[in-house]
Amino acid sequence: MRCQRCGKPVNPLRQLTDREFCSEYCRARGPRASASGLRDLEYDEEWGSGTSRPAQKSMAKSGASLGLVLVVVLGIMVTGRHWLGDGGSPGGPGVGVVLDPQAPVGAEPNRPALDGFMGWLQDRLPGEKPLRLRAEFKEGLANWSAGSNWRLEGGLTRPGELRLWKPTLAKRDYDVDFLGQIDQRAISWAFRAGSERDYYASKIVLHRPGEISGASIQRFVVQQAQTVSKVELPLPVILQRNRPYHFTLAVQGNRFRTLIDGHVIDEWTDERHETGGVGFYSDAGEVAGLHWVSFRERRGMLGRILAAAFILPPGMEF
Repeated sequence: MRCQRCGKPVNPLRQLTDREFCSEYCRARGPRASASGLRDLEYDEEWGSGTSRPAQKSMAKSGASLGLVLVVVLGIMVTGRHWLGDGGSPGGPGVGVVLDPQAPVGAEPNRPALDGFMGWLQDRLPGEKPLRLRAEFKEGLANWSAGSNWRLEGGLTRPGELRLWKPTLAKRDYDVDFLGQIDQRAISWAFRAGSERDYYASKIVLHRPGEISGASIQRFVVQQAQTVSKVELPLPVILQRNRPYHFTLAVQGNRFRTLIDGHVIDEWTDERHETGGVGFYSDAGEVAGLHWVSFRERRGMLGRILAAAFILPPGMEF
């Protein structure tokens, strides 16, 4: 497609909204070149292989329609991210949040309806698909790194020394959901873990069950097996011992967010570990239980959408 003013090719992105002129400058000045001459030139250069002109028009219309659909999808994604956020409670953390004791055990917090559409879109776009995993530990611990003192007990998995989920170790941005409970003192997990020596970790410590601010969250930065940073903050929630809660960890860039039953309870940033997977552990005197764990990788979709529109080669990401 060539500009009716200057005869230069019209950029594929501009063709989505203007198929006649290569710029607003040319459109303002109006057509000058012969339209029939431009069509003949375009035919000779681009379709000299013998494709009929009706077929050209059909293919052009199909490409424009696909591009328009993809632009609309991208707009929905941006709007959904703006209005719905990355998940969790729209109001953010609240003071004195009482987690619903009647919520069904194992129920996942409501996610935006857009998630179902995004999952469908992720499965159908070209390029590498995001990793999705779920572990209920019935299959054993073959996909987890070595670590002693883990045991199965009454349908629960009791973590001991740190074990990392092997398929997640090379990942960067992801969401981790798990149904877990504190039976004695605390529950702990690691993320952005490249090895058992380098990782971030969080620990929820239960000091006074059933009381507001009766629990706290600890954040750790571990480098070369040494804890180089530790922060502890009170939690504005009421937690009970021996009750399962739905935990969510959202890791994106240098930003980390923790939710319990859909309520944001902690958020922080750090730039020391850029990639790494997920793991669980219990320190001395702690007893926690895991019912299941799920992992959803976050991957950029703009590059895959542009690849679907034939603007970029598959595999290039933003």
